[in-house]
Order: sequence, then C-alpha cells, then structure tokens
Amino acid sequence: MPKPCDQQLFDACRLGSVDKAKSAFADGADPEAMDQKSKSTPLTYVRMQRIRAFDAEKGAEPDNPNYSKNRISAFAPPNDYTKVENLILDRILLKAAEAGDISKMGWAMDEGADKDAVDPDFKASAAIVAASQGHFDAVSVLRERGADMEKRDVYGMDIEDWKAISVARNLRDI
Repeated sequence: MPKPCDQQLFDACRLGSVDKAKSAFADGADPEAMDQKSKSTPLTYVRMQRIRAFDAEKGAEPDNPNYSKNRISAFAPPNDYTKVENLILDRILLKAAEAGDISKMGWAMDEGADKDAVDPDFKASAAIVAASQGHFDAVSVLRERGADMEKRDVYGMDIEDWKAISVARNLRDI
C-alpha cells in the first residue's frame, strides 16, 4: 500500500505539477515508489504522461483504445512533465548517493539527473550527501562527472568537512 505522499507524487506526475511534486517529496515521497495499479514508478509514469500530453496537443486521442497504434511520437519535447521528471531523477540521485549506490547514481545522471542536485532541506549536494555517509567512491564518481566540489550545505560545510566527520565517526566505531 503506497503512502499518501507517494500517491501525491503520482498525482503530480499525472498533472505535470512541479510544486505538487516538491510538496510530495517534502512529505517523504519515495522517488522509486511503485504504483500498484499501473505497476509504474513515478519516473515511468511522468514519462508516459509527457508523451500522452504531446500526442494530445498534436491531435491524437490518448483515451482511444487504438491510441497505442496511432501514437504520434515516442519522444515529446520538454514541457512541465519534463521538469517533474528531472526533479524525480535528482531525488533518485540523492537517494543513491546516500546509499553509495554508484551504479544507480550513474544511471540517474545518464537519464538526466543534475550532477549538482541539491537536497532542498539541507542544501546538500549529492557529493556532500555521499561524503557525509562515508561513500568516498561515490564522491569520486561525481567529481569525474564534473560535479561542483566547492558547494556548501545549510551548515556551511563542504565535502572535505563531511569527509572528516565521516572518518572520525568510523574511527569512533572501531
């Protein structure tokens, strides 16, 4: 059963509403939640909605049973759905950085996540998030991709500050 904030995220994807998506994330929505009805993640859902909206603008009838045979385009130009899509990709990148999941980080950036994505609450970049959790290999991947290594979070701390804290935390646990 999805959480209400996850449903709020799917609603934002359906509407192409960046503000609703931001609100859903602020309430704790999971960017990788699974909608039980459509068996889609928010990213898949918003991409489908973007194509449907583009096709409808061009005269296709997305609600017609023959729609899949008469689709106009599998690629729609940027619109509000694209902004929601990018927001979801950025959240996936931040979540992967926190977990040290280099593979998922690479995938998210390849799909369009901003290498300098920032957590809206703490203003921590993906590199700061990775460093704060001791995932220095993830920091290296972001550096290789050209991420800004000089950013500071809401506390005024940068990657080097968080690396030092993470190392000290690990030494304390030994």
